[in-house]
Order: sequence, then structure tokens, then C-alpha cells
Amino acid sequence: MEGSQLLDPDDMTDSQREKVFKTQIFARVSPEQKLHLIKLMQEKGYTVAITGNGNNDIVRNLYAAGSIVLCAILLPAVV
Repeated sequence: MEGSQLLDPDDMTDSQREKVFKTQIFARVSPEQKLHLIKLMQEKGYTVAITGNGNNDIVRNLYAAGSIVLCAILLPAVV
């Protein structure tokens, strides 16, 4: 499910919430949407893990049970 398909949890119907609970992968999700998803899933009793590139993901990582931050280290080329 892509972020553009996600509503604010307060605006979701029960059937929309169930669709979210059955979704295994979310893509192109904003930092705010990640926080909504974590809280929504935890309220349902799920253990939540997220990934992110590190930018704007610190707060979400604090709420999740597990997190993976992806990063790239650019080293100068040695000639």
C-alpha cells in the first residue's frame, strides 16, 4: 500500500483499518504516516518494525519495537 492511499486513522472506517492491518508492506509513506501506522498497529497488539533512511525517522524509531536505518557512507575515491 502506498502512502497516498492512507488516511488519517481518525478518518478511517473499520473496513479501511482492517485493510491496513492486512497489508504487509507500505511504500512512499511520510514520516507522519509512519507514526500513525505504528500507533494504529500497536493499538491492535502488533509488534512493529520500520525501516527508513534516517532523515525524519528518529521519532518513529523510538516508538517502534524495532527499526532499521538505511544509510550510505560516501568515501572519497582513492586514485
